[in-house]
Formats: sequence, structure tokens, C-alpha cells
Amino acid sequence: MFTIGCSRNVNEFTEETSTGTVTRQKPKNDLTKVNSDILNIGYRSNSTETNPLKVTEVSVVNLLWLSFDSLFVISAGGEMENSLVETYKVREDGKFEFVLRNGITFHDGSSLRASDVINSINIIKEGGGENETRNTIYANVKDIIKSVEASDERTLVMEFNGGGISPLYALTFPIVNSSGKGTGLYKMESLGENEINFSYYESSWKKQPNIKSIKAKRYSDEDSMARAYKENAIDGVFTDHRNIGLYKYTKNTKTMNVRSNEFYYLMPNLASGVMSNLKIRQILSYGIDKEGIVSRAFDSNAIASDFPIPSDYYVFDNELLTYSLDVGKCIRKFQEIGYSQVQEGIYKYLVKGGQRFKIKLIGLREDNLYHKIIAQTLSSQFAEIGIEMEVSLLNKEEYSKAIKNRSYDIAIANTTISSEFDLRYLLGTGGRCNYNAISISEIDSAMNNIVSIKNDPAKIKDEYVKIQEAMVKQIPLIGLCFVTDTFVYNDRLGNVSGAYSHTNMLENIHQWSFEGKDINTSEQRAD
Repeated sequence: MFTIGCSRNVNEFTEETSTGTVTRQKPKNDLTKVNSDILNIGYRSNSTETNPLKVTEVSVVNLLWLSFDSLFVISAGGEMENSLVETYKVREDGKFEFVLRNGITFHDGSSLRASDVINSINIIKEGGGENETRNTIYANVKDIIKSVEASDERTLVMEFNGGGISPLYALTFPIVNSSGKGTGLYKMESLGENEINFSYYESSWKKQPNIKSIKAKRYSDEDSMARAYKENAIDGVFTDHRNIGLYKYTKNTKTMNVRSNEFYYLMPNLASGVMSNLKIRQILSYGIDKEGIVSRAFDSNAIASDFPIPSDYYVFDNELLTYSLDVGKCIRKFQEIGYSQVQEGIYKYLVKGGQRFKIKLIGLREDNLYHKIIAQTLSSQFAEIGIEMEVSLLNKEEYSKAIKNRSYDIAIANTTISSEFDLRYLLGTGGRCNYNAISISEIDSAMNNIVSIKNDPAKIKDEYVKIQEAMVKQIPLIGLCFVTDTFVYNDRLGNVSGAYSHTNMLENIHQWSFEGKDINTSEQRAD
């Protein structure tokens, strides 16, 4: 039993103990705040751009979503849900017709019109020039939307390049009017060089939030933002697997992890060497501990995955059997094809005909610590089986040359996949990132069918299942994981729930509250 008394130094407190009174320092991240009703968010950026269609940094996009809405949003299962669009249909000519919700206003009081959507598309397609547009978060809109026109103030007609699910996923960009305003839950009240103040937009069509005021503080470097978080000057920050270590282990810290679309995988040499043998690829798959790689390489800030299709995506078949970790089974299957496990001192080797089983693994050396740790982890895992591994970490030029010359058995690789998971670039014959020359007719056929099906999720899922089944049978690549992005926050915040998209992590912010405050349960204003 102890009591806390007054002290002259606000950073100290006195404590009555069984042996007397002692003075202690307050913890650095004591959660007492002067502005207890304001949520303070930190973000890192070297730009003061506040048009979400022009920014290139994911953390800034996440922040600006507070003030903007899109035509569609991605649901928890990866399916599309209407947002600013009230209804839509596919016309007989193959074009999509969208009707906007009625009565929605921007923060300057103007009404949402079809012309505002066209204005936003034009910013993406034409604004900033070719190079800048390609680097923005919504660059795929430039390729997917072929044409758009307004048939009246609330109705849009769009023609897309390709079908399938890509068109609706492309329509998840923010809608910005000609004054740069949005229709989102919060409006920007004031803009400073290093600060943006947001307040609840009373005319919002969405649920009323528990937290009415948000202050966003911009930092130009990671160290100053981490210091501000540890000193409790900000309540939360956006991080990814590269910088979360600066925040994750701070006292009173919680995390909201959201899967990103950055996929790490192993690329077997399908043309020559030991990995060109399908039986070897199947056997070896039982010996790879993906959870171990996630833990060691990414400090558990990733989600193990067998395919470049995440398990939370609605097309994923969770009942499809694949190669679960089973080292004993891996060794037995090697023995079935003539290998023996030989012990030499503390080392084990798989031997057949006097020859040890060896694998040449390559990865990138420059600016990619994760390739190095994945290589080290695989070496350790394979050593338990008896596989001898030669590891070469190369610069980009050497890596590309080794891939081209087929002078490897397994290559560590990573790629960022589009939000609709169009895999033709990675798995399709002639795909621009199909470096190991995958050519499987079942996969090509399914991917081509996906982009030709119009607005039929069930049929699209059937085709994705065919891709998964073909990958299990042929193993053209070995999936490792999708890395996660994170919102790190202190425990002053409660009722924090995640989102599906790592570029819209504050999507459910209307549910958040400060601990001890009443939680708002108001209903949605629009259907």
C-alpha cells in the first residue's frame, strides 16, 4: 500500500513505503496530457503536400484519409464495398455506370458531383508529369481507367482497360474537389509548416467519432519522431517493418498491424540444377519454417504465406492443402529418393552416390538486411536436414546477371503486388517480373479468365483457386510472407481496431476512444 504526494519537480513523485518516504522519477511516457481530448499523431515526411492524390509516402496517405472518401472501400475480407457510390451496374456495352450518393458535401460546403470524380482522375492521370504520377500511391488508375464521362451531376460512365476485379479496386482513390477539399470524417482546420489540425466535420455522412479533434505533427527524421513518441508528445505513429523497432518496445505501447502488399518469396531455378526437379521442390517445401523466418527476419512483423495471394483475401481457399512444416517428413522423403543423412562431427549431410546435396542461394546485398537474415535463417533450417548451402549476397547488377544466366538454385526475392492481386506480371508467361520463366498453362488460363470476367466475385474466386491448385502441384515459387505496416500507439487510446488496407489504416477511427471516455454508438447516417 502506498500513497503519492506533491513534489516541487513535476517530473518526480514521492512514495510512502514500508521503510519511509522516497522520491522517484516519473516514467518518461507518463500518460498525463494537457490537451486530453486531442489525439496527437506523428508522421514522417519531407513534404508539406496535402493533396492525397499527389503524395508518395504511405504514412502521409494514411493521415490524409481523415479528410477524404473514395468511391469504394475494401472490406475486411478484401471485397469491394460502396462508399461515395450509391449504386452501379455493368451496361450492355461493357462500360460501368456509377450513381453517386445524394446530399454529400465537401468541407467547403459544395455538393459532391460527378465532375469532382473526373477532376480527381485527371489529377492522377495528368498532374505532375509521367515520372511523378508513376510514383504516387494511385498510379494504377492511369492504366486501368480508359475513359470517364458524366451523364448528369450524379452519374458517371467509365470504360476500363481489362475486366475482372481490377476496375473497382482502382476506384479506391480519394475524391478531391477543385478547391482541394474532401468529404471525409474530419476537415483540415489549419495548416502549419509542421502541423495539421483536424476537427470533426459536423455535416459528415459517416458515423460520429468519439475523438473530435486530431493534431498531426510532421517530422523530417525518424529519430526526432521516435523521441517525441517516447516523451509522450504524440500518441501514435505510422511505422513499417523497417522502423518499428524504434517504437515497439516503448513502455505502454500497443500496435495495430495491417498486412501490406509487400511479398517475400523464394524463386527456384526452374530451368536447370537441383530445383528444376519438381520432386525436389516438393520435398524441400516441407523443410522451410516460414514462421521462423517471419520471427527472425521481420521480428514477427509479417504474415507467413504460401502464395502471393493473402489468406485474408476473399478469393483465398483456406481448405486447400499445401506443404506444412514437417522436417521429419522432409528427411524421410529425401531417403525415399536415395539420400542418406550422414553425421560428420556436429554437422549433418544428405548424401547420394558419394555426393552431398548442395544448394546455391542468392539474394540482394544492397540496402536489404532482410535478404541477409532470410539467407541465414534458411541456412540454419536446412543444416538440420543435412542440406549444404552456398550463400551469395550480390549487388543489383550481379543479382540480375545471376538470374539471367541461371547461375543459382534459389533466389530470395520480394515484390509489391497491386491491391487487386493481378498476378500476371509475376506468374504469367512473359510477365515483366517473371524472372524464373514460369510457364504453366493452368495459371496463364486462370489469370486471363480473371481479367475477362465482369463483376462476378464467385467466378473470379474459382479462377484464383485454380491458380493456388496449380502452384501446389508445380511450385513455381515458394511463398514466405507478406510484411505488415503498423500504427503504434500508447495505451491512452482504446477500442482501436484494424483495417484491411495498409494505405488507409485509420479507416475505423470513428470507433477509437480515449480510455475512460464514453464510447459513441451512433448509427451510420447514410445507407
